[in-house]
Amino acid sequence: MAGRTAGIAGRVNRAIEDATRTGLRKGFREGSTFWVVVGTAAIAMRLYRRFGGPGTATVVTERLAPGEAILVTHFAPDGARPR
Repeated sequence: MAGRTAGIAGRVNRAIEDATRTGLRKGFREGSTFWVVVGTAAIAMRLYRRFGGPGTATVVTERLAPGEAILVTHFAPDGARPR
């Protein structure tokens, strides 16, 4: 399985791929409404994971001159309790 994601994410991806393939095959070829719904839900999950899920981390690269510093702060989301 070269090129596949390892671990739990890989198993989830594989399950979604299998549900898509099986759902559409059994749904459209064999006429099962249940499998059409499963295939459609799996496609929706794939689209969400690709376009609507959490994005990549923000990475900033900055050259510092001697004597300069960077201050990193984190703003908690609204409603979060301070620690």
